[in-house]
Amino acid sequence: MKRPPLWLLLSSGLALTSSFSFANGGETTAENILLSSKSSYDGNITNQEFSPNTKTSTTNYYVIGNVMIANAGLKPTNADLKTIETGLTSSCFFVSNGDLNFIGNGHSLNFYNIQTKSIQNGNPPPPPPSPQLIPAAIEVKGSSVGTTDIHIQETSPKNIGNLSVQGFSNFSCMFCPPLNQTTSSTLGAIKTTGSSTFINNAYLTFDNNRSPENGGAISSSGITIESSLLSTTFSSNSSAKSGGALYSNKNITISGNRRVVFSKNISTQTTTVSNPASLSSDEHLKLEKTPADKETFPKAESESSIDAVLPKAILNIPLSSQHFAVPLLASISNQEVSQVTTLCGGGAICSGASDSMVTLENNGYLMFTENSSKTQGGAICANKLTLSSGGPVLFLNNSVESSSPKGGAIAIMGDSGTCSITADRGNIIFDGNTIITTSAQQQQAEKKVQSPPTTTRNSIDLSSGCTLKDLRAKSGYGIFFYDPITSEPPKAAGKSKENSQSLNINNPDSTNASVYTGAIVFSGEHVSPENTVSQEEALTENLNVKSKISQPVALKAGSLALRSRAILEVNSFSQDAGSLLVMDLGTTLQTPKTTTGSSILKTSSSKDVTLSASVPSATTHDVTPASATGITISSLGINVGSMINESHPVTIKAQGTSETATVTAISLVDSSGNSYESPNFGKNKTFNNVINISGTPASHILSVISGNTVDSTKQVPLPHYGYQGTWTVTWSDANAKSGNGNKTVSLSWEESGYKVNPERKGSLIPNTLWGNFSDIRAVHNLIENNLHNNQRCLGFWASGLGNFLHKSSSGDRQKFRHNSGGYSLGILGKTNKDNTLSVSFFQIFSSNKDFLVSKNSATAYGTSLCYQHTNYWKGWSCLGITSPVTLNTLLSYTYASNRVKTEMTTTYAPAGVTYPKLKGDWGNNTLAVECEGSTIISTPCSRIFDNYAPFLKLQLIYAHQGDFQENDSTYGRYFDSSSLTNLSLPLGIRFEKHSKKENASYNLTLIYSPDVIRSNPESHAHLLNDPNVAKWVSKGTNLARQAFILRTGNRYMYSPNILLLGEFNFEIRGSSHTYNVNLGSKICF
Repeated sequence: MKRPPLWLLLSSGLALTSSFSFANGGETTAENILLSSKSSYDGNITNQEFSPNTKTSTTNYYVIGNVMIANAGLKPTNADLKTIETGLTSSCFFVSNGDLNFIGNGHSLNFYNIQTKSIQNGNPPPPPPSPQLIPAAIEVKGSSVGTTDIHIQETSPKNIGNLSVQGFSNFSCMFCPPLNQTTSSTLGAIKTTGSSTFINNAYLTFDNNRSPENGGAISSSGITIESSLLSTTFSSNSSAKSGGALYSNKNITISGNRRVVFSKNISTQTTTVSNPASLSSDEHLKLEKTPADKETFPKAESESSIDAVLPKAILNIPLSSQHFAVPLLASISNQEVSQVTTLCGGGAICSGASDSMVTLENNGYLMFTENSSKTQGGAICANKLTLSSGGPVLFLNNSVESSSPKGGAIAIMGDSGTCSITADRGNIIFDGNTIITTSAQQQQAEKKVQSPPTTTRNSIDLSSGCTLKDLRAKSGYGIFFYDPITSEPPKAAGKSKENSQSLNINNPDSTNASVYTGAIVFSGEHVSPENTVSQEEALTENLNVKSKISQPVALKAGSLALRSRAILEVNSFSQDAGSLLVMDLGTTLQTPKTTTGSSILKTSSSKDVTLSASVPSATTHDVTPASATGITISSLGINVGSMINESHPVTIKAQGTSETATVTAISLVDSSGNSYESPNFGKNKTFNNVINISGTPASHILSVISGNTVDSTKQVPLPHYGYQGTWTVTWSDANAKSGNGNKTVSLSWEESGYKVNPERKGSLIPNTLWGNFSDIRAVHNLIENNLHNNQRCLGFWASGLGNFLHKSSSGDRQKFRHNSGGYSLGILGKTNKDNTLSVSFFQIFSSNKDFLVSKNSATAYGTSLCYQHTNYWKGWSCLGITSPVTLNTLLSYTYASNRVKTEMTTTYAPAGVTYPKLKGDWGNNTLAVECEGSTIISTPCSRIFDNYAPFLKLQLIYAHQGDFQENDSTYGRYFDSSSLTNLSLPLGIRFEKHSKKENASYNLTLIYSPDVIRSNPESHAHLLNDPNVAKWVSKGTNLARQAFILRTGNRYMYSPNILLLGEFNFEIRGSSHTYNVNLGSKICF
């Protein structure tokens, strides 16, 4: 295994060496021991019994090699290698009265497959003697309080049973006890009466550990896991009581780690303990300690006392006792013990004391998945929880199963518990967490029947008196509740919902001036259809989508979103300026029902509606009075996307005594940014009863808002892709005759056009013509290379070709790439001494890509006819030309069969829409004509070249793309035909040099090629399902009109009849470049 970097080892060693020397009157009392790989043990390869490392006072282990303790406490019996339980009488490392510190120095310490057995206490205090359970890996005891033992009288603060594990490349405890052994005697992996601290380790792994008591992996009075460099994993641990992985009656802190995963941990306790007399022996820490085992595992010479090895300057550094200190309790009443020892559940983590805190913050990745409990808190059960993201935080598929389950993912218990959740640097997601309610057997028709369990989605449960302290997210992040929150109102006498503590969503942090403008989302979109009922079927009773927060709620900044029929019930609701409440159709915001009294309705006038696509930043942070009642909405955003498939209105209900419902401004928000891509907006349409604001009395109090346009009932959405149009808002009284005072809002849409998004534009289709243009020019270069210096009357040639065109994006023109390869076969011969004729056939295979969603493959077939005439006319001398002039005429035609595939993503898709793969095929035709005149001029005095040949070309290329339509009638497109025309005048000079030793030559050509006439390709396109409105022009790319070309090649006469030749061309334009290569041979007869 690769070790951590040297800086880690040095910093860990120096820092920890200084931390683990305990000063007492100037003398060091801790024992320091070196631990090397010679301390490793594997019971499968040795017959020697493992001897536990037991100490009676504070001990520091300095690890100088990788240590593995495996298969301890097991005894082989026969050939089939089955084992029977024997068990160690002590943990592998045990301190009976002090602290235990491990300094890893970049090495590993692993415990695997270890079994212990219970021992009988020697002289225990009441209750009666019972066997003492022993953890498999590590146990640390101390004489100071901080434990659950009400009989401890000693108050010495020196030795309080703390554990520290630091600086390891890998620290793991696995299968403690082994899977095939009973858990009745092995107390998980680690237990300490003080705190357990894990810091600056690379890997921490606790897997398949089990305990009949609290804490399947670790049970301590305070747990800290910090700064793990790579990964921290707790998986498949189980506790028969509370805390499937971790249990502490003090604070639990997990912070600053790179990756933390709690997976498939379970706590199985089904009842709670309220009487301390009923506690098991494990929960009573005795005054009389078990005598330490004097036998130790044999030490090698290198494992002698560390005092003889380390410099005295290091050993004399005093240990800071505050680092491990636990608050001292002089006396504990029976009531306090009951609070400490109440079994709280928690499939992964349980912090049982009323004043304890679980802190999860600044972890790069944090996931709780498939943890479960039999009481409450599928993942976490705590009195106080602070959760702050340092990256993604996921609570997935955790569960609680009992007759009265609480908290599918998190349970907050006690009379004054709090929960604070902050998305600082990553999204926090609750999804798939459930509570499974089982019912007791009931007598029915003289038979005992068991009702089937009921599964309900739930993320967080707040018991009576507990509150949500913070829900906040920074800009760009959000907290997503796909599972509802539940809470119980205070039960104390005199308490009511009006005086409970307010939840201020996205409230700024008073300690560090952080501003929170992110999104808090309650959504039912992941609820399976079978768990969803319609509003006609009492939607308010659908617990899979209903969140209840028994507190006044104030939205201070950012956005609060209700999606997919989610219901949010709060004691009261208000919002500050600059915040936005976003609601889907079918969602509900309400206050609890009361049996008496009435509600007052306040709405805006019919003159104010605005369209928006983003949430404005917060501008004020007013203090919401605790006595605020009813619902006051100053900025309500209706999600346009929810109008596509939802027919039920947004519902706002103030149901309490004398409560008011006030809405003063409405905006239309496209939450996904793609809602207008839906065909629903391709025609004029009226959406009736979009908002329903209900109240009991018939009297209305309306807030009149002036519009900011001439006709304030009409508004145009902000710029977007998809259908364009105008909204009109209409207010009306619903059921006015009945006097119920309901107010409704209707919206009308008038379409006015369509704006295509980049993925749907399809610019790759006309761009295929540029690929044909590039290929036919490459073929012309190949033919010209074969005809040059032809000296025989008859010959056959064959060449291979590769061509590559890359065009960068510019303006609204997308990036484009064309790659092709093929071959050409030709024959040539001279009709007389001055004329040469060549006929060739070629086939080209190509692929085109737009770097978005479309790919095209094509196969092209073509033919060329070339005529070359050499003129010795003496009139050329009048122009200063003494060499003969060669005239070339080249005519080519190709047909390309194209097959395009388009796989549009959800980037521009409306919510809930997945586009199918679109396919289409069509043909392209290309015609090219080229005329060239050149003359060769010898340069006998030049050492570099033997001759040069200036030339001038006229090159005309015309390409045509056929029309076609894609295969899907719902999302497919039709593309009309398009064409490309380009006339260029290449001007250049070719240099050539012949080898004196061999029959070979090389040449270099420089060309400047301006395009004097150009018609760029563009295709008129439309959607098949809406050809009249959803139409656009798909424009091809536009190559720069001026190009510079560099060409080099060589020829080698392999034999009198065989000529080998090759050529490389590079063309550069303003925003594109093309390069091609051809290699071939010519056989002369």
